[in-house]
Amino acid sequence: MRQIKFRAWDTDRKMIREVKRLYFEDAGYSVEFVADGTVYGDLFPLMQFTGLLDKNGKEIYESDIVKFRVWSDTFERHIIEFSHGAFVIKAGYGEYYGAKELEADRLEVIGSIYENPELLK
Repeated sequence: MRQIKFRAWDTDRKMIREVKRLYFEDAGYSVEFVADGTVYGDLFPLMQFTGLLDKNGKEIYESDIVKFRVWSDTFERHIIEFSHGAFVIKAGYGEYYGAKELEADRLEVIGSIYENPELLK
């Protein structure tokens, strides 16, 4: 069974945090995480774990920027998204690749859209 877990972008401190609790409410959701012994809870952008690991054994989350080998010496950078009930690699111009279709040795997490937006330029 796939492990269900989340992380969140702490908009105040500009860093990714592991989500300790997730509360669903009528108006949406809120997340809770612990930092420096303090519990923080608010509405932060969530990123869900895909259940996949990259070629280095790093967990792949929604909103991660991945680099994958297209040919033996050609690499492309794209974003992991949740679309139409599945995690996909958004390859631009409306093209999507199923994340599970790609071999793990072709994927490498190099950042996230929150921490490293410059990687998409």
